[in-house]
Amino acid sequence: MNRDHAQLDAEFVARHIKDLVKSQISISSASIQAEISEKFNYDISLKKAWMAKQKAIVELFGAWVKKTGRGRPKSTSYFAIQRQCEISESFPWCNIS
Repeated sequence: MNRDHAQLDAEFVARHIKDLVKSQISISSASIQAEISEKFNYDISLKKAWMAKQKAIVELFGAWVKKTGRGRPKSTSYFAIQRQCEISESFPWCNIS
């Protein structure tokens, strides 16, 4: 198996795992690595898999950044996003997309 490819960057990987992340937001970086390895016959680093997952989450759910009173950005936690996904699975009429 070939090691990392120059054009296999985190954005490329994010586009290809978006549906996977949408269906299972708690997917591990190792699972993403295995998926990319199987699909493209190239290995990617855990760091790149993690970064791709983060990019896919932002692409799917938006930046989720709110301004606080002092002007510092405050992001909603990963667990809040995961909880909202669980709610939308339980109540299909309440889609996040």
